[in-house]
Amino acid sequence: VLSAVANGCLYVDILAVIWLVFGAIGWLLEEGGWPWLTVTAGNLVALAAILGASIGLVEYICKNSFDENLGKSKVIPVLLVLLVAAVLLTGCKAKAPQEAQEACESFFAAFTSQDEAALAAVLEGGELSMPASQMQQLMEEKLAFSIKESKKDGDTVTISAVITAVDLEQVLLSLPESVNSQETAREALLAALQKEDVPRKDFSVEVLLVQQDGKWVVRMTRDLADALRGGYYSILDKLAEEVGA
Repeated sequence: VLSAVANGCLYVDILAVIWLVFGAIGWLLEEGGWPWLTVTAGNLVALAAILGASIGLVEYICKNSFDENLGKSKVIPVLLVLLVAAVLLTGCKAKAPQEAQEACESFFAAFTSQDEAALAAVLEGGELSMPASQMQQLMEEKLAFSIKESKKDGDTVTISAVITAVDLEQVLLSLPESVNSQETAREALLAALQKEDVPRKDFSVEVLLVQQDGKWVVRMTRDLADALRGGYYSILDKLAEEVGA
């Protein structure tokens, strides 16, 4: 038992080093971002399967190394098949297509630069429901984004991203008390959005991409729209709760 535990610890160390090296190589091949090395449930299951098959194989060979019938045993082929299957499982991770990630990046770039033609090419349905107002244009100029990770699930791809946008709630709270009409409120809001030190906030969002005419496009969801608009829909939800209360 102690021997098996010692061998297991050694195998875990070796697999951890392999996982770390390949994870670092994968990060270096990508552009930007923090070097996250994720561990999924599939990784843990595959790790357990590899350890179980490899320990069983080594222990069986060591215990029966002087057995003349070792080469005729059916146990070794079974353990080898299990080991190969476990290794293959580690490489069967559903990775998002590169085209989907590029479509997501193109969406953010087009939205930030207010390029309507480019935005229509990567947005499901072809265009936004209405043109951007002056306030929205000022907010879009201050957008920034970063993609963390992506995963494919059937015919959809989900990309985890962080959108840095104007914190609309803080901007509204900073408006002067002298605002007493719709026109003065609009002027004060536009002036606040034009400041270099306008407050910003990071919004973590799941960007959903789907297939449209044979290419990946972004589906506009409420959470994505809320992040792009600096929490606009979240403000409406809070107001609705206060009115309902």
